[in-house]
Amino acid sequence: MSQAPAWIAVILFGVLVGVAVPVLLQLRRTLTSTDQMLEVAERRLDATLKELTTTFTHINRSAEELEKVTRSLGGIFHVLERTGSPLQRLKTSLRTVTTIGSAVGPMLVAAVRGALGDEGNGQYERHRTAVTKEMM
Repeated sequence: MSQAPAWIAVILFGVLVGVAVPVLLQLRRTLTSTDQMLEVAERRLDATLKELTTTFTHINRSAEELEKVTRSLGGIFHVLERTGSPLQRLKTSLRTVTTIGSAVGPMLVAAVRGALGDEGNGQYERHRTAVTKEMM
């Protein structure tokens, strides 16, 4: 009877091996598949990182060029600002002259008409004729 427990142990070990072998084979296939997938992912990731590096290099170069253009435009705007102040003063002066001209113009016309008479009565015509004769 002492051999019975040994046989039971051998049978249980055989069952354990019979169950474990398919599980271990499946685990081996899974690990092989995972290894292949990681190799493909590594190659793709390397390619992607190279493309990203190239893209970021282009972006950095564009940002530097944009910064140079911005500095140039800053100088232009500074010049325009310095030019704009005298132009604003000129605009204000012209507006003042226009306002004065529009105020004085009717007064001059009224003064001339007053001097020549409201109706004209031919006085304006005589004055014009006299001036025209003097010019000839």
